[in-house]
Amino acid sequence: MLKLINADLLNELTHGEVVADTVFLRATAKAIKAELLCYVYEKNNQINVVLFLFRRNNRIVLPRFQIFYSFIWHKHSLSEQAIRDALFYAVKSLTEKYREIEIMLPVDFEDVRPFIWNNFSVKLRYTYLKQTSGYQNIKRDAKKNYSRACSRNYQFNTVGFKTFNWGDHRKHLLEFGCSNKRIAEYFQWFTILDKEELLLCFQVRERDELRGSGILVLNKFTRTAYFILRLIPKNQFKKEINAFVYIEVLKWLNANGIEILDYMGANMRSIADFKARYNPTLKPYYIVKHTINGMKFLNELKASVRVFFIKNLGY
Repeated sequence: MLKLINADLLNELTHGEVVADTVFLRATAKAIKAELLCYVYEKNNQINVVLFLFRRNNRIVLPRFQIFYSFIWHKHSLSEQAIRDALFYAVKSLTEKYREIEIMLPVDFEDVRPFIWNNFSVKLRYTYLKQTSGYQNIKRDAKKNYSRACSRNYQFNTVGFKTFNWGDHRKHLLEFGCSNKRIAEYFQWFTILDKEELLLCFQVRERDELRGSGILVLNKFTRTAYFILRLIPKNQFKKEINAFVYIEVLKWLNANGIEILDYMGANMRSIADFKARYNPTLKPYYIVKHTINGMKFLNELKASVRVFFIKNLGY
Protein backbone atom coordinates (compact mmCIF):
# COMPACT_ATOMS: atom_id res chain seq x y z
CA MET A 1 0.00 0.00 0.00
CA LEU A 2 1.24 3.48 -0.88
CA LYS A 3 0.98 5.99 1.96
CA LEU A 4 1.72 9.70 2.29
CA ILE A 5 3.60 10.41 5.52
CA ASN A 6 5.19 13.29 7.38
CA ALA A 7 8.81 13.43 6.17
CA ASP A 8 10.00 14.18 9.71
CA LEU A 9 8.83 10.72 10.80
CA LEU A 10 10.73 8.84 8.10
CA ASN A 11 13.88 8.23 10.13
CA GLU A 12 11.84 6.84 13.04
CA LEU A 13 9.60 4.67 10.84
CA THR A 14 12.55 3.13 9.00
CA HIS A 15 14.72 2.84 12.15
CA GLY A 16 17.36 5.07 10.58
CA GLU A 17 17.61 2.97 7.43
CA VAL A 18 16.60 5.84 5.13
CA VAL A 19 18.62 9.05 5.25
CA ALA A 20 17.33 11.94 3.16
CA ASP A 21 18.50 15.54 3.12
CA THR A 22 15.10 17.08 3.86
CA VAL A 23 16.64 20.54 4.32
CA PHE A 24 17.85 20.44 0.72
CA LEU A 25 14.55 18.99 -0.56
CA ARG A 26 12.43 21.58 1.28
CA ALA A 27 14.63 24.40 0.00
CA THR A 28 14.08 23.12 -3.52
CA ALA A 29 10.32 22.85 -3.03
CA LYS A 30 10.18 26.43 -1.79
CA ALA A 31 12.22 27.72 -4.74
CA ILE A 32 9.94 26.11 -7.33
CA LYS A 33 6.73 26.87 -5.39
CA ALA A 34 5.79 23.21 -4.99
CA GLU A 35 4.84 20.95 -2.11
CA LEU A 36 7.31 18.32 -0.94
CA LEU A 37 5.68 14.91 -0.55
CA CYS A 38 7.07 11.80 1.13
CA TYR A 39 5.47 8.57 -0.07
CA VAL A 40 6.21 5.13 1.37
CA TYR A 41 5.14 1.77 -0.02
CA GLU A 42 4.47 -0.82 2.65
CA LYS A 43 4.02 -4.57 2.52
CA ASN A 44 3.53 -6.72 5.62
CA ASN A 45 4.03 -3.62 7.81
CA GLN A 46 7.47 -3.07 6.30
CA ILE A 47 8.50 -0.01 4.31
CA ASN A 48 9.99 -1.26 1.04
CA VAL A 49 10.06 1.91 -1.08
CA VAL A 50 10.39 5.63 -0.28
CA LEU A 51 9.84 8.45 -2.77
CA PHE A 52 10.27 12.19 -2.22
CA LEU A 53 8.34 14.06 -4.91
CA PHE A 54 7.32 17.63 -5.72
CA ARG A 55 3.62 18.36 -6.27
CA ARG A 56 2.21 21.39 -8.01
CA ASN A 57 -1.55 21.34 -8.57
CA ASN A 58 -2.35 17.80 -9.72
CA ARG A 59 1.09 17.10 -11.15
CA ILE A 60 4.33 15.60 -9.89
CA VAL A 61 6.95 17.95 -11.28
CA LEU A 62 10.72 18.07 -11.67
CA PRO A 63 12.79 21.10 -10.69
CA ARG A 64 14.44 22.56 -13.80
CA PHE A 65 17.85 23.11 -12.22
CA GLN A 66 20.04 21.40 -14.80
CA ILE A 67 19.86 17.72 -13.80
CA PHE A 68 17.81 17.02 -10.66
CA TYR A 69 17.60 13.40 -9.58
CA SER A 70 14.46 12.37 -7.73
CA PHE A 71 14.89 10.73 -4.33
CA ILE A 72 13.98 7.04 -4.59
CA TRP A 73 14.97 4.45 -2.00
CA HIS A 74 14.23 0.74 -1.79
CA LYS A 75 14.99 -1.78 0.92
CA HIS A 76 18.31 -3.35 -0.04
CA SER A 77 17.65 -6.70 1.61
CA LEU A 78 14.79 -7.42 -0.82
CA SER A 79 15.22 -9.64 -3.84
CA GLU A 80 15.41 -8.08 -7.30
CA GLN A 81 11.86 -9.20 -8.07
CA ALA A 82 10.50 -7.88 -4.76
CA ILE A 83 12.08 -4.48 -5.41
CA ARG A 84 10.68 -4.45 -8.94
CA ASP A 85 7.19 -5.37 -7.76
CA ALA A 86 7.20 -2.85 -4.90
CA LEU A 87 8.16 -0.07 -7.30
CA PHE A 88 5.59 -1.22 -9.83
CA TYR A 89 2.70 -1.01 -7.36
CA ALA A 90 3.96 2.23 -5.82
CA VAL A 91 4.18 3.85 -9.26
CA LYS A 92 0.81 2.39 -10.28
CA SER A 93 -0.80 4.06 -7.27
CA LEU A 94 0.77 7.38 -8.23
CA THR A 95 -0.65 7.18 -11.76
CA GLU A 96 -4.10 6.82 -10.23
CA LYS A 97 -3.64 10.02 -8.22
CA TYR A 98 -1.94 12.48 -10.56
CA ARG A 99 -2.65 13.79 -14.03
CA GLU A 100 1.05 14.05 -14.87
CA ILE A 101 4.16 12.56 -13.29
CA GLU A 102 7.76 13.30 -14.22
CA ILE A 103 10.65 11.67 -12.37
CA MET A 104 14.39 11.66 -12.97
CA LEU A 105 15.82 8.36 -11.79
CA PRO A 106 19.11 8.53 -9.88
CA VAL A 107 22.35 7.45 -11.52
CA ASP A 108 22.79 3.65 -11.29
CA PHE A 109 19.02 3.12 -11.13
CA GLU A 110 18.97 0.43 -13.82
CA ASP A 111 15.59 -1.32 -13.77
CA VAL A 112 13.04 1.00 -15.41
CA ARG A 113 10.51 -1.78 -16.09
CA PRO A 114 8.18 -0.74 -13.24
CA PHE A 115 7.74 2.56 -15.10
CA ILE A 116 7.51 1.04 -18.58
CA TRP A 117 4.85 -1.39 -17.38
CA ASN A 118 2.87 1.59 -16.06
CA ASN A 119 2.97 3.26 -19.49
CA PHE A 120 5.63 5.85 -18.73
CA SER A 121 7.71 7.26 -21.55
CA VAL A 122 11.44 6.75 -20.96
CA LYS A 123 14.30 9.00 -22.06
CA LEU A 124 17.92 7.91 -21.72
CA ARG A 125 20.45 10.58 -20.73
CA TYR A 126 24.12 10.58 -19.66
CA THR A 127 26.31 12.35 -17.15
CA TYR A 128 29.91 12.14 -15.95
CA LEU A 129 30.96 11.29 -12.38
CA LYS A 130 34.45 11.76 -10.97
CA GLN A 131 36.02 10.63 -7.70
CA THR A 132 37.43 13.83 -6.20
CA SER A 133 40.48 11.97 -4.89
CA GLY A 134 41.45 11.43 -8.53
CA TYR A 135 42.09 15.10 -9.29
CA GLN A 136 45.56 14.23 -10.60
CA ASN A 137 44.17 11.58 -12.95
CA ILE A 138 43.45 13.79 -15.97
CA LYS A 139 44.47 13.85 -19.61
CA ARG A 140 47.82 15.30 -20.69
CA ASP A 141 46.47 18.46 -22.35
CA ALA A 142 44.45 19.33 -19.24
CA LYS A 143 47.58 18.88 -17.09
CA LYS A 144 49.56 21.21 -19.37
CA ASN A 145 46.85 23.86 -19.23
CA TYR A 146 46.68 23.56 -15.46
CA SER A 147 50.46 24.02 -15.19
CA ARG A 148 50.26 27.14 -17.34
CA ALA A 149 47.47 28.49 -15.14
CA CYS A 150 49.52 27.87 -11.98
CA SER A 151 52.46 29.75 -13.50
CA ARG A 152 50.20 32.78 -13.93
CA ASN A 153 49.38 32.71 -10.21
CA TYR A 154 45.62 32.39 -10.53
CA GLN A 155 43.82 32.28 -7.19
CA PHE A 156 40.86 30.01 -6.43
CA ASN A 157 38.61 31.59 -3.79
CA THR A 158 35.34 30.48 -2.22
CA VAL A 159 32.81 33.23 -1.51
CA GLY A 160 29.31 33.54 -0.06
CA PHE A 161 26.40 33.86 -2.45
CA LYS A 162 25.72 37.42 -1.25
CA THR A 163 29.12 38.58 -2.55
CA PHE A 164 29.13 36.31 -5.61
CA ASN A 165 28.97 37.85 -9.10
CA TRP A 166 25.41 36.60 -9.67
CA GLY A 167 24.68 39.42 -12.12
CA ASP A 168 27.18 37.98 -14.63
CA HIS A 169 25.59 34.53 -14.43
CA ARG A 170 22.08 35.96 -14.69
CA LYS A 171 23.06 37.75 -17.89
CA HIS A 172 24.65 34.57 -19.27
CA LEU A 173 21.53 32.52 -18.46
CA LEU A 174 19.35 35.06 -20.29
CA GLU A 175 21.64 34.89 -23.32
CA PHE A 176 21.41 31.08 -23.15
CA GLY A 177 17.61 31.35 -23.41
CA CYS A 178 16.68 30.82 -19.77
CA SER A 179 13.42 32.55 -18.75
CA ASN A 180 13.21 35.22 -16.05
CA LYS A 181 10.98 32.85 -14.05
CA ARG A 182 13.59 30.10 -14.15
CA ILE A 183 16.35 32.52 -13.20
CA ALA A 184 14.29 33.75 -10.23
CA GLU A 185 13.92 30.12 -9.11
CA TYR A 186 17.69 29.66 -9.36
CA PHE A 187 18.25 32.79 -7.28
CA GLN A 188 15.89 31.73 -4.51
CA TRP A 189 17.26 28.18 -4.52
CA PHE A 190 20.86 29.38 -4.22
CA THR A 191 19.95 31.91 -1.51
CA ILE A 192 18.32 29.23 0.66
CA LEU A 193 21.04 26.62 0.07
CA ASP A 194 23.75 29.15 0.89
CA LYS A 195 22.18 29.78 4.30
CA GLU A 196 22.20 26.01 4.92
CA GLU A 197 25.86 25.73 3.83
CA LEU A 198 24.90 23.49 0.92
CA LEU A 199 26.37 25.75 -1.76
CA LEU A 200 29.89 26.24 -3.05
CA CYS A 201 30.44 29.54 -4.85
CA PHE A 202 33.91 30.14 -6.23
CA GLN A 203 35.83 32.77 -8.15
CA VAL A 204 39.14 32.61 -9.98
CA ARG A 205 41.18 35.80 -9.93
CA GLU A 206 44.43 36.99 -11.44
CA ARG A 207 45.45 39.76 -9.08
CA ASP A 208 42.27 41.87 -8.96
CA GLU A 209 40.84 40.64 -12.28
CA LEU A 210 37.96 38.15 -12.20
CA ARG A 211 38.81 35.31 -14.63
CA GLY A 212 36.04 32.82 -13.89
CA SER A 213 33.37 31.75 -11.42
CA GLY A 214 30.86 29.02 -10.72
CA ILE A 215 28.37 27.38 -8.37
CA LEU A 216 28.10 23.83 -7.08
CA VAL A 217 25.39 22.29 -4.91
CA LEU A 218 26.60 20.02 -2.10
CA ASN A 219 24.90 16.90 -0.75
CA LYS A 220 26.66 16.13 2.49
CA PHE A 221 24.64 12.93 3.06
CA THR A 222 25.83 11.27 -0.14
CA ARG A 223 29.12 13.24 -0.19
CA THR A 224 28.35 14.34 -3.75
CA ALA A 225 28.68 17.75 -5.43
CA TYR A 226 26.77 18.90 -8.49
CA PHE A 227 28.37 21.38 -10.91
CA ILE A 228 25.46 23.72 -11.68
CA LEU A 229 26.94 26.88 -13.23
CA ARG A 230 30.31 27.86 -14.66
CA LEU A 231 31.23 31.10 -16.41
CA ILE A 232 34.63 31.78 -17.98
CA PRO A 233 34.95 34.72 -20.39
CA LYS A 234 36.21 33.94 -23.87
CA ASN A 235 39.85 34.96 -24.26
CA GLN A 236 43.21 33.45 -25.12
CA PHE A 237 43.54 32.00 -21.62
CA LYS A 238 40.19 30.17 -21.51
CA LYS A 239 41.64 26.65 -21.84
CA GLU A 240 44.06 27.08 -18.95
CA ILE A 241 41.44 28.78 -16.77
CA ASN A 242 39.02 25.92 -17.46
CA ALA A 243 41.64 23.39 -16.41
CA PHE A 244 42.44 25.44 -13.31
CA VAL A 245 38.75 25.62 -12.35
CA TYR A 246 38.01 21.93 -12.75
CA ILE A 247 41.11 20.74 -10.90
CA GLU A 248 40.86 23.27 -8.08
CA VAL A 249 37.19 22.38 -7.61
CA LEU A 250 38.13 18.68 -7.31
CA LYS A 251 40.88 19.50 -4.83
CA TRP A 252 38.58 21.67 -2.70
CA LEU A 253 35.84 19.03 -2.66
CA ASN A 254 38.30 16.28 -1.75
CA ALA A 255 39.73 18.35 1.09
CA ASN A 256 36.23 19.05 2.42
CA GLY A 257 34.92 15.49 2.53
CA ILE A 258 32.98 15.43 -0.76
CA GLU A 259 33.86 12.21 -2.58
CA ILE A 260 32.06 12.48 -5.95
CA LEU A 261 31.62 15.30 -8.46
CA ASP A 262 28.70 15.06 -10.88
CA TYR A 263 29.52 17.12 -13.96
CA MET A 264 25.79 17.48 -14.68
CA GLY A 265 25.45 16.09 -18.15
CA ALA A 266 27.35 14.55 -21.04
CA ASN A 267 24.70 14.67 -23.74
CA MET A 268 26.04 17.31 -26.14
CA ARG A 269 29.07 16.05 -28.03
CA SER A 270 31.22 19.18 -27.65
CA ILE A 271 30.53 19.41 -23.90
CA ALA A 272 31.08 15.68 -23.42
CA ASP A 273 34.44 15.90 -25.20
CA PHE A 274 35.49 18.79 -22.98
CA LYS A 275 34.53 17.08 -19.72
CA ALA A 276 36.17 13.82 -20.81
CA ARG A 277 39.58 15.54 -20.45
CA TYR A 278 39.26 15.02 -16.71
CA ASN A 279 38.83 11.23 -16.99
CA PRO A 280 35.41 10.92 -15.37
CA THR A 281 33.17 7.84 -15.56
CA LEU A 282 30.24 7.92 -17.97
CA LYS A 283 26.91 7.06 -16.29
CA PRO A 284 23.39 6.71 -17.73
CA TYR A 285 20.25 8.01 -16.09
CA TYR A 286 16.58 8.06 -17.11
CA ILE A 287 13.76 10.58 -17.20
CA VAL A 288 10.35 8.90 -17.00
CA LYS A 289 7.03 10.63 -17.63
CA HIS A 290 3.38 9.64 -17.41
CA THR A 291 0.54 11.80 -18.69
CA ILE A 292 -3.20 11.19 -18.68
CA ASN A 293 -4.76 12.69 -21.80
CA GLY A 294 -7.59 15.17 -21.31
CA MET A 295 -10.50 12.89 -22.24
CA LYS A 296 -9.26 10.01 -20.11
CA PHE A 297 -8.71 12.33 -17.16
CA LEU A 298 -12.22 13.76 -17.52
CA ASN A 299 -13.78 10.30 -17.65
CA GLU A 300 -11.84 9.20 -14.57
CA LEU A 301 -12.90 12.36 -12.74
CA LYS A 302 -16.55 11.73 -13.61
CA ALA A 303 -16.24 8.13 -12.39
CA SER A 304 -14.72 9.31 -9.09
CA VAL A 305 -17.53 11.82 -8.56
CA ARG A 306 -20.12 9.15 -9.35
CA VAL A 307 -18.58 6.75 -6.83
CA PHE A 308 -18.50 9.50 -4.20
CA PHE A 309 -22.22 10.25 -4.56
CA ILE A 310 -23.19 6.57 -4.54
CA LYS A 311 -21.04 5.83 -1.52
CA ASN A 312 -21.79 8.90 0.58
CA LEU A 313 -25.21 10.10 -0.49
CA GLY A 314 -26.89 6.87 -1.51
CA TYR A 315 -27.56 8.00 -5.10
